Amino acid sequence: MEACEIEEGNRGTVERMVMTALWCVQYRAERRPLMSMVVK
Repeated sequence: MEACEIEEGNRGTVERMVMTALWCVQYRAERRPLMSMVVK
């Protein structure tokens, strides 16, 4: 987080965004979430 200059107060939001992004790029399509779940 420090290397990207992300403030500690935003850590939870950043972690959630990264996990969602990684979830969306799964190799197998059936492991990817539906877009309706992503935008919630």
